[in-house]
Amino acid sequence: MKKYKGKTLTEKDCEAIVNEVQERMRKSILVNERSKVAGDGFEQQAPQEAYDDYQKALQKMAFRAVLKVCRIPTHLFTFVGYCQKISAETGAKQNSKGWGRGLRTAIAYWYFNHTPEDLARLITKYQQRNKFCHRDLLRLCHLRPKTSFPTSHEYWRRHKEFDFIFAYIVGDIEEGHKRKAEAEGNGIKKAKSENRKEETDEQRKKREEKERERVEKQMARMKLREEKIKVFSELKLPEAPDVESSAAAKLIRAFEEMKTVTDPEKAASLIREYGLVREHVPSNLLNSKPVWEALIADMAMTALIRNLGKLASIDMINDKEENRGYVLKVISQLTDKRALHKARVHPISILLASAVYKSGGGYRGKLHWETNPQITAALEKAFLLAFANVTPTNKRYCLALDVSGSMSSNVLNSFLSCREAAAGMSMVLLKTEPKVESVAFSDGLTELHFDQSTTIDQMLERVNNMDFSSTDCALPMLWAAEKKKEFDVFVIYTDCETWFGDVHPFKALQQYREQMNIRDAKLVVMGMTSTGFTIADPTDPGMLDICGFDSAVPELLKEFVLGNI
Repeated sequence: MKKYKGKTLTEKDCEAIVNEVQERMRKSILVNERSKVAGDGFEQQAPQEAYDDYQKALQKMAFRAVLKVCRIPTHLFTFVGYCQKISAETGAKQNSKGWGRGLRTAIAYWYFNHTPEDLARLITKYQQRNKFCHRDLLRLCHLRPKTSFPTSHEYWRRHKEFDFIFAYIVGDIEEGHKRKAEAEGNGIKKAKSENRKEETDEQRKKREEKERERVEKQMARMKLREEKIKVFSELKLPEAPDVESSAAAKLIRAFEEMKTVTDPEKAASLIREYGLVREHVPSNLLNSKPVWEALIADMAMTALIRNLGKLASIDMINDKEENRGYVLKVISQLTDKRALHKARVHPISILLASAVYKSGGGYRGKLHWETNPQITAALEKAFLLAFANVTPTNKRYCLALDVSGSMSSNVLNSFLSCREAAAGMSMVLLKTEPKVESVAFSDGLTELHFDQSTTIDQMLERVNNMDFSSTDCALPMLWAAEKKKEFDVFVIYTDCETWFGDVHPFKALQQYREQMNIRDAKLVVMGMTSTGFTIADPTDPGMLDICGFDSAVPELLKEFVLGNI
């Protein structure tokens, strides 16, 4: 199994992934059904029918998970984009866009299952991503309430606010499209009427018959629509809150007003009064201290960490006396243990942010700043406080750190070196897992006696003094087998050098499993500067290659170790 970080999936990638998953599940189900046949002596369900039923159930479960997985519109837009890509490459219909009933229903439910306040904030904060905007999704999913909604559904109680938000998303553009379609329709009708002059009596009879059928169907649809309107009117509470006084409408109007504001003080006032966030503010106002002062007052922890460079670049958190209030405010928020826990900030996220801040400039772009020792110290404290947010897997780990010279290079798109990233990940596991042993390897292997009290600086000092050359990724498993050490997971931290000696790493893991009788022992290889390599056996679900490194890697590692992916 392989996981890429920092790479956008192409249509070819999507097709390969879907085909692999489908083939694995098809084989698994066929084997399972055949074993049932052999055991029972008769066939209860044909294997292919079982596979078809499984696919339908899987799709249904996936669409139900959309609301939980796609917490923000960015996730929703990304999901829709991949649905279209995958459907175009693997769908039953050629050039399918993937907008079947299941996807339409899932997207519609996403919009209807937020409160008006939350929905207003989401659609204004995340207006468009990945070539999609909210208007696109409303158009594609044919958004409308369902009579199947329970009577207690939020829409029936606050339908005026929902309808206002949907009308805001669509705007006057929809009416323009309708007028255009009607104009084009009139042209088509005119052309058809001109062609009718040449039709025969038989053609006329057929046309009239089709017209009667069309009118009958249209009348039936109109009757059904009238019945639905009647049901809707009965379900909608007449005493629904008024739109004008609603928080959702006020936020949307404040957002629209913000687009025209040029005075920083006025912008700051809107931010404080309506709880607007950075994404609501025009870019021309984001160099203003009053605006940022209003923003950081209630800024989410992850957003604050992400914007430290911006705050520093406008000389707001440097060590000048005039900025003392801003600095103390930022330090107070960064070192707030409760806020860190609420935001579920992982230590690695802070380590990456700290590396960017210490660099004095963005990895890309034109931002530059002077660092403040007080902010640096606050980030170091936040890093330690965030360990409380890590949930242990209670597995036995062998951490293998590549100490070859190339580990001093930086992680892709980061100011963090591969060695620092490996030390940070090791420190997280040492502090949170019950049994962790560390080794350093290259073309040889040395045991590292790290424990919960070992700091990153101490780790770096220890491995920096080692002199190794090439990188044999099989050594940790061979060493563990020789020493009779019991591990559930081997994690190898390297850059892009994945050389191996006489024994391939996946062979070494297989031998370790057999020798130690730990059949589910796992291997994870992190190539932190690599864009592509293959060490893991792609047919072995207990092996994983990770290319690149970012804040999502710790969660990926945890889910893999627990067997969830």
